[in-house]
Amino acid sequence: MRTLSLRDHLRFFLLFLAIAMVYTFPLVLNMGGAAGGDGYVFIHAFWWFKKALLSLRNPFFTDYLFYPDGVSLVFQSSTFSNFLLTLPVSLAAGANAAVNAAYLLGYAISGYAAFLLAFELTGSKPSAFIAGLIYAFSPFHFIHGAGHLNISTIQWLPLYLLMFKRAMEREGKKWALFAGLVMGWIIITDQFQTILAALLTLLLLPFVLFRSGAGAGSRRRPALRSEAGRRMGGILVIAAVAGVVSCGYLYQVVEVLANSPDTLKIGPFDRGGANTFSGDILGYFVPPPYHPMWGRIVAPFSPGGESTLFFGYIPLLLAALGGVKYFRNGVVRLISALCLVFWVLSLGTTLHVNHVWEWGGTVCKLPFLLLTHLPLLGEIRTPCRFHIVTILGVSLLAAFGAKWLLERNPANGGSGKTWLACLLAGMILVEFLPGPAPQGDARVPEVYRRMAGDDGPYTVLELPLSRWSSFNKNGSGSPAALMYYQTVHGKRIFNGLLTRVSDSALAFRDQILDAFTRVTEFENYGIIGREKRSPTDGELSEARSLGSALSPGREQFFRRYDIRYIVLHAPLASHGSLSRTFVESFTGRGMVDAPDGGLAYLKVR
Repeated sequence: MRTLSLRDHLRFFLLFLAIAMVYTFPLVLNMGGAAGGDGYVFIHAFWWFKKALLSLRNPFFTDYLFYPDGVSLVFQSSTFSNFLLTLPVSLAAGANAAVNAAYLLGYAISGYAAFLLAFELTGSKPSAFIAGLIYAFSPFHFIHGAGHLNISTIQWLPLYLLMFKRAMEREGKKWALFAGLVMGWIIITDQFQTILAALLTLLLLPFVLFRSGAGAGSRRRPALRSEAGRRMGGILVIAAVAGVVSCGYLYQVVEVLANSPDTLKIGPFDRGGANTFSGDILGYFVPPPYHPMWGRIVAPFSPGGESTLFFGYIPLLLAALGGVKYFRNGVVRLISALCLVFWVLSLGTTLHVNHVWEWGGTVCKLPFLLLTHLPLLGEIRTPCRFHIVTILGVSLLAAFGAKWLLERNPANGGSGKTWLACLLAGMILVEFLPGPAPQGDARVPEVYRRMAGDDGPYTVLELPLSRWSSFNKNGSGSPAALMYYQTVHGKRIFNGLLTRVSDSALAFRDQILDAFTRVTEFENYGIIGREKRSPTDGELSEARSLGSALSPGREQFFRRYDIRYIVLHAPLASHGSLSRTFVESFTGRGMVDAPDGGLAYLKVR
């Protein structure tokens, strides 16, 4: 059997890293930047993990968000594994650089891990390289970027499958130990990918046992039973090691679900449920709209967003070729079957065609809708992400297709194979050309830097006050942005943005906090969000009266929560706004307009 030398390992990893640096350019020149939106959440997670570990606190619980109650972070998908992987970068250059380093390494390690798995199956380095390119640089991977670091961290799944394969085929417990370590690493990376790895293990189990002895003659049955027992023992080792590696995290998962069983509850047709994030059929076969060469042409037919699931035409042709030419190979048939299963699952609850899923009240229901009635699987709200397994399967089948092309002519020398492999790689990379790497605004208003210089811990009352929906979907007052600012000032806030949290954690039990929430949310969503109008005189009078009525309790309120600053974000910070009128009436003082952030603030103590 062909093996890889240490030089091969180093050469191919560095090659994937170099392509990743070009692919994400100019990220390498701006490692201190920030991907906006959800990307701020990962920067905050890295900041909090470092703060918690350096102060010997639980990294999966924080009272710096959702103050004073605090909140568990076990379902935040904040990729604790990436934090550990890039901890030296975090200590040396900060959370922004660490997140970007994790994103960049995600490409390099994804390509390298898929390359290793494909080489294990094909024995061909050029073909395995093709597989690594497809898996690492697919549009699905790019579209998630640093903004969805938990999903762009797809490198551990092919590595787990490689270790699992070796654990089932080879004697000893070494590879089962390695597979368990990788599985534990996946568990502290992302809950969805944990489900993927567990599902793949369950689906592969019959195949593993079948190869152990189904259909064998009676003379070999004792030996085959022994082999099946060895493999089951390996699976138990994998489970045990994975449990040990992730035991601290898993214990807290069980604790949260026991105390707040509604944390994961999102119905398939609720807002943000599984139907919203079902794969769009056009997204698999139409190039993404950001493509620099033909993006504008295909834009009307490309769903974009989470439905950017494009396989690529060359990868599909190579995969089809590999499936046909090696169909007698049991592994190829297995990969083909898994591809089909996970592709159907990625289509989600109902058939979507260019964001349309209902035609005259009629819907086309899909198999995943049945799975929503099952425990755990029923809590998945992003079925399109089953595409991770599909694109891995396509990349492996494409490796078989590339192998057939490279070896079909025995007279074809080494240089000819190299040129053909380079041509295929170039065509794939052209199909997968990215648009400009999305970068958010890494700037932080000066008032927060001033807070960072204040001695001692205290609390900042950020407005609008929200623990879920973003502020007009983006902007300086969104919960994600407020979490990013916290990485600079380091003070507690009442806000926060969590992907999975119980309804009880979203509500404020304090009368004054509840009033702040109602006033700012009414203006944000009821006036600016839907109606886009200025508040009426009657609404302003009502806000002024409410602030005055609550003002006798303000000093006790500020002391109870140790509030030192109130910050109001644009456009609610403008003069004559409902929210500013309420704040100034409640405090009896005028707010100060910040010159650099479109916000107003007030130091109350």
